[in-house]
Amino acid sequence: MVQTNCVKPKIIAIVGPTASGKTSLGVEIAKAVNGEIISADSMQIYKHMDIGTAKVTIKEKSGIPHHLIDIVDPTERYSVALWVQEAKEKIKDIISRGKTPIIVGGTGLYVTSLIKGYTFYDVDENTTLRGEYRQKLETMGADALYNELTRKAPDLAKTIDPHKTKAIIRALELIESGADLNNSTTGEDYNCLLIGLELDRVELYDRINTRVDKMMNDGLLEEFNNLVVNHGLKKEHQSAGAIGYKELFPLL
Repeated sequence: MVQTNCVKPKIIAIVGPTASGKTSLGVEIAKAVNGEIISADSMQIYKHMDIGTAKVTIKEKSGIPHHLIDIVDPTERYSVALWVQEAKEKIKDIISRGKTPIIVGGTGLYVTSLIKGYTFYDVDENTTLRGEYRQKLETMGADALYNELTRKAPDLAKTIDPHKTKAIIRALELIESGADLNNSTTGEDYNCLLIGLELDRVELYDRINTRVDKMMNDGLLEEFNNLVVNHGLKKEHQSAGAIGYKELFPLL
């Protein structure tokens, strides 16, 4: 009888809201388990967007390799399907070198799609549908959109911050465009230890406020101006919807 190796590769995933300490925890765990980090942040993929995305610094990396950061230009489009494909390739490479892959990020759709094995059809951006959801956001508020996502894809909704409206709208757009985020899976490919970080809301908001002040002091406005003037960033670009950048367009 021929036996096949059905043991799933082991990975670690760290999720949690903005400013909850995912980056530093990921580095500490990587040191302890001989790991390398794969970023699951949908904005840190963009080059030249360092301050506003709280991109990990060389000092913060502490010598730990980080992957899928600075991989596309700010004017390029990118998708969760592309990220999953590239993340799987990085996982395979890291494991082949005897190390542990550690997924770290605040984009719940990325992490969930990877560890749940969601199947994404060839789904193009649906600007009409996205516009409708943005109109709903303006008229009905973020809670209504999040509740709609909870009804349509409850497991996915648990992984997305209710305040990250861009991620909520994209998830709803994918669902209505053909990606069944509840049932369309290829099966879980990994034995994943999922670590979720939580903080008291008051403490979390204090951290976020402090982070915003630091970003401005570190030159966020200058970084944004450089993106617009030297790299052609416009409102309609995907990356321009990132929190911390979209709010600055009226200042120009």
